Parts: sequence; C-alpha cells; structure tokens
Amino acid sequence: YKHYKAGRDNPSRRGVGDFYPMYYVSPDDAKEFCRKLSNLTGLNFALPTEAQWEYAANGGGNRGYIYSGGNDVNSVAWYRGNASRIAQVGLKDSNALGLYDMSGNVNEWCFDYYCGINRVGNVTNPTHCEGLPAKDFVMLKGGTWDMTGNYVTVTDRHMQRPYLKFQGTGFRVARNAE
Repeated sequence: YKHYKAGRDNPSRRGVGDFYPMYYVSPDDAKEFCRKLSNLTGLNFALPTEAQWEYAANGGGNRGYIYSGGNDVNSVAWYRGNASRIAQVGLKDSNALGLYDMSGNVNEWCFDYYCGINRVGNVTNPTHCEGLPAKDFVMLKGGTWDMTGNYVTVTDRHMQRPYLKFQGTGFRVARNAE
C-alpha cells in the first residue's frame, strides 16, 4: 500500500487517509498491485479465491458466524445501518484471525470469476458457467458501507464486470505458501 500511497502510481487516485482501504480499483489494478508487491518483497501475493476469502472471513474455518467476527453486524461491520461513507479500518471488532472489515466497508475483489448463483463444486476460477463465458463477471465478497446488513455476510456473493471501478470496491491480498 505505501508504494501506491501518493500520486500517479496509485490506481485508485482516491482515498481519505493511511488507515482506509484502497478503493475505486478494478481487478486488474488489484492484480497489478499484487504483482508489484510480490516483486518488491520476493514473496508471492495474489487476490484470494472466493474459498480463501471465506475461510479468512470465518476466522480460519467454519465458526458459524453470519458476519466476519460474529453475529452482531454493528460490532463487526460498516454498513448502511451505521455508516454514511467508507470508514477507517480497524474500528470494529476483528475476527478470530485478527482481520478487520471483511464484512462491510468495501466489497473486495476475488481471484475467481462469477459462475452463477450456486458455487461450482471445487472448481477454482471456472472458464465457463452454464454455457456462458465466466469472464464476464468477477467475484466480490464482503459488501459495502452502503448495503443493508443482509448483503455484508460472510456467504453473500456479489459480481461485477472486470473493467469497472466503483467507490465501494477494493481488495485484500493473500500471501501464497512458498
């Protein structure tokens, strides 16, 4: 993030401070960030798959929570009921892994393409869904500050065209095992 913090190098060109999520980025912007971070650190970073995102949001497994970190939306998420804009990260309760704001605040791009209402078994990054090219839509998880509580759950799924950028769309990185 610090590499992108200021000026023309920041693909978002938006933001309100150091402790806010990067947002208004496309999946390609997010993947480029991961590539540069990997090159800078010598480690392997990427966008999480939907399964990886849900595992992390659930605190490292299936804890049965509705939201990342618990069942009380107000204690763990920024959403329409308690926010009027993107909020600083870390002001709500974290989940069991110490991760903040996986429910609400900004939608987060995933590596996977969207493949209909139902998940497609163990298929990761499908290329076709029900006869249609999957690359038309990319997965988003987490929900945004301007959605109602039922859209910021761990299991809720969102999708968007990969070339679009939105105010409530950001990303989280995952480090792959070496």
